[in-house]
Amino acid sequence: MDASQYKDYVLVLLFFKYVSDKYAGQKDALLDVPKGGSFADMVALKGDKEIGGMMIVYIIYRLFRFSLAHST
Repeated sequence: MDASQYKDYVLVLLFFKYVSDKYAGQKDALLDVPKGGSFADMVALKGDKEIGGMMIVYIIYRLFRFSLAHST
C-alpha cells in the first residue's frame, strides 16, 4: 500500500475514535453512537480471523441501521 493511501485509512480511524469517545452515551449529542457501534467495540474484535466480516456485521450495519431509523 502506498503511503498516500495509508493516511486515508488512518484518518478515518482517528475520526471514528474521536466521535466514539466524545459522543458515546451522551443524550442530545451532535452525533449518536449506537450501542455496539463504538471504537471500543471494533477493538474488541481484534485478533479474530474474521475481523473484516465481523466489523461489517456488528459495527457498520448497526451504524447504518441506526442512521436510517433516525433520518428525517
